[in-house]
Amino acid sequence: MIYRVQQVDEPSKLIKKDQLGKRDSSGTALWTVDEEGLLRWRDRVYVPNDSALRIEILRLHHDDPLTGHFGTDKTMDLIHRHFYWENIEGDVREYV
Repeated sequence: MIYRVQQVDEPSKLIKKDQLGKRDSSGTALWTVDEEGLLRWRDRVYVPNDSALRIEILRLHHDDPLTGHFGTDKTMDLIHRHFYWENIEGDVREYV
């Protein structure tokens, strides 16, 4: 699902065009495309500005039926391990 959204998302296309190959001061690549074609920022999957997609990621990382609802910090930590998008913290606070 993320792959399909990235393929039609204009900011994703611009990042691929202008940002791939750029590195930080330590030489680490900022933006990459993995073997599955997913755009990544610092090894985390980039999630385009698609509210349904972001809400699904928030739901999966916050609304665990076996352990209950995680708080803001735990939810943010779980999402930050694998995903990146601008204002991720604000979206987590709003959701939780």
